[in-house]
Amino acid sequence: MPDLLTHTLLNAALPVGSLRLRQLVCFVAGGVLPDLASRLPALTLARGLQPLLPEGVDIDWLVLGLAFLHLPVGLAFLAILIGAALPGFLLSGLGRWQIVRLLLAGATVHLVLDVMQRHLRPAYEFLVPLSQRPCELGWFDADASLTWWPWLVPLCAASLTMSWLRWRRVSEAARPGA
Repeated sequence: MPDLLTHTLLNAALPVGSLRLRQLVCFVAGGVLPDLASRLPALTLARGLQPLLPEGVDIDWLVLGLAFLHLPVGLAFLAILIGAALPGFLLSGLGRWQIVRLLLAGATVHLVLDVMQRHLRPAYEFLVPLSQRPCELGWFDADASLTWWPWLVPLCAASLTMSWLRWRRVSEAARPGA
């Protein structure tokens, strides 16, 4: 089931109006953070840079090292780094630690979903550095996301609508003279 769109839709649908719009954006960003931080740069390096390098120069160590950002320890480090480095004008009224918590909560949903899937070759070693055993429950195939999208899209739309209405209600109440 999990892929980038599925992670986005699920993280947008899960809070169902319990988060304000700005909080929801951080939560959804946390849901795609593991893949964007680890897979995207790894693919770019392996497919884009490696063919341009001279014969014998190997960057597999760098590509494989990026998998660290798809583990709980790496995601915690990355979320703290993002929370600390985010410029003040992008905070949108959220505290830095609140952003870190929302990113980590979204990333946790991502990792839990990844643990539930079945791969041809088990690869997720979520307990690093404590253990290097792969963690995989195998409840569904990794490519089963198409069957879930028809349910996730309306749930996502409902959640976004409720978050927007909540944001609008709060902003109208905060307006002077209201």
